Amino acid sequence: MSGKQQNSNKQSAQQHWLQLVGSRLQQARIQQQYSIEQVAHALHIPASQLNALENGLFPEFEILLLFKLCHYYHVSAEDMLKMER
Repeated sequence: MSGKQQNSNKQSAQQHWLQLVGSRLQQARIQQQYSIEQVAHALHIPASQLNALENGLFPEFEILLLFKLCHYYHVSAEDMLKMER
């Protein structure tokens, strides 16, 4: 496998993981009947940032934000970060 193919596979796996984590965060928010705006306001972040994170489109998110979201939703970070669905 060439270096380009390995890099492409790595990026694809990273994107899949970001989408998986984002989907889990969205499910936790919806399950607790919070709007994006409510959570964003409570955590002092732009709603657009939370929306992007939930859609796997925010690869530069800080791990601290993930922990804040997990705490807010009362879910474990370990469950949010695991690779399998």
